[in-house]
Formats: sequence, C-alpha cells, structure tokens
Amino acid sequence: MAQAHEVLSRDPILNDYGQSRSGVVAFRKYVYLDFASCEFHAFNVRAPFKLRRPFIAVWDPMDFLETLVVDEPPPSHESFQPYSHGDEGLIWELVDCIKWLSRGHSHLAKNYLAGLGQAVVASDGHAAPPRHPPS
Repeated sequence: MAQAHEVLSRDPILNDYGQSRSGVVAFRKYVYLDFASCEFHAFNVRAPFKLRRPFIAVWDPMDFLETLVVDEPPPSHESFQPYSHGDEGLIWELVDCIKWLSRGHSHLAKNYLAGLGQAVVASDGHAAPPRHPPS
C-alpha cells in the first residue's frame, strides 16, 4: 500500500483516506484537485471478497482476480450507504455529490445529501432537527 500511495499521490490531491485491517484488507481512496478520483484495494487471498466489473487490475500476475469476479451488477449510486466511513470519508461523499450534480443527476445528489445529513446527525447522538421548507 505504501508504494501504491507514493505513485497515486504524485498529482495534487484534494483528499485521500483509507482503512486497513491487518492481514485481511486495505484500501485507499483519492480525490484529486481536478475532481478525478480513484480507489486502490489490497486484500489477503483468503479474505472473502466479491469483485464486480468494471475494474482495472494494477497488479495480478497469476490472474487471481478473475476467480473473485461475480456475475452481478456493480453497486448503484442509489444503494451507497451514506457516511459509511465517518468523517474521514465525508469529502469523498461530497465530491461524489458535486460530480452527480455536474452531470445533471440532481435528484440522486439531493436524496444522497438528505440521507448523509441524517447519518451525520445520528452519528453525533442527536435527534435530527425538523426540516422546514424554505420561506
């Protein structure tokens, strides 16, 4: 992961974050200043992992990744769980919303932002304040 980070962090980065469970799986997500983004995953071959197309294998000399491919569609944006990585993933989620808005998917972005707001409030242990329509 450290070597991948050296390569993937050469361009100016707006944000990067990741998580690691020693000996099982690690990932790192990058958002660049031009709003391009990428994810890098590394995992133990014994870890239960489902891989859905499309993906780009950076290093797979024994074609192991093909054994993990399942015939299922990739997760849809509508099924993303808001705030799944807490504050650390918040910039990534907001950038996703900006990308959706720039592509004309305002309904998707607004629904996600509403769910994200609820998840953030719930994580702080407070009841969500009532939503009032704009005056």
